[in-house]
Amino acid sequence: MDDRSGEPVITWRWIAPALTGVFVVTTSVSGALGSTAEGGVKVGWITVQAISALLAFAIPTVVQARERRRYREAEQARVDARAEMRLAFNDALDPIVRHLGRLAAASRRDRETLRAQAVPFILNAATEVIGPDRARACWFVLDDSRPRRLRPDECVGRAGLARTAFVQGTLRGDDTLAMIENDEVRFSANVDEDPPQGWDPNIPHDYKTFVCVPVISGDVAYGMITLDAPAAGDLTRDDAGLLRLLAGLLGNALAIDA
Repeated sequence: MDDRSGEPVITWRWIAPALTGVFVVTTSVSGALGSTAEGGVKVGWITVQAISALLAFAIPTVVQARERRRYREAEQARVDARAEMRLAFNDALDPIVRHLGRLAAASRRDRETLRAQAVPFILNAATEVIGPDRARACWFVLDDSRPRRLRPDECVGRAGLARTAFVQGTLRGDDTLAMIENDEVRFSANVDEDPPQGWDPNIPHDYKTFVCVPVISGDVAYGMITLDAPAAGDLTRDDAGLLRLLAGLLGNALAIDA
């Protein structure tokens, strides 16, 4: 839709060339008829020819001007969106970077507390910068006891806590633990159409799309971060890349003299 007039843009794009063609033909016909006419009739045909020629030139000029204006507006919107994204990312990353600095400079006695405080910083950044409205980010701690498991520890965003523990020996648990061991990502744009391994559709879930990324530093795995949203398609693979960036920062924080 045209954002000013409300007219369908595609309709104007079809009509404009048709009108231009009509006026080009009218210009030629009126010129031929005017050349054989006399008196007032001749003046009339010449007037029609002049008006038709003017419109045949003016219509494509107007269409081009509209297209250029629409392109400039779209380009400005993209520039504004990029600026807003950079600002949002700066606002989200600044406290994380500052916290990493405090953690690196802290005494060994204070580092355990500061490492734990890094988790909500990362989860908040995930919901504010990456996630859509009502997104939820959760931190799962890797427990190396037998059987190994990923247990939910903390969530930020939409109300409700993560309830699933990913336990070794189950289909879903083995797949998720393999994701961490292989430093992979799990993503589903729509769990109804692309469910993860071991997904039980009979169990109620309050999300339709999710991303899971491992939290690793060097060769040490600490757990995973998930980001989910209630509407299918709210998350994309690009969001998975951003979430990996935040997971890397959390891994660095947890690795400082752990």
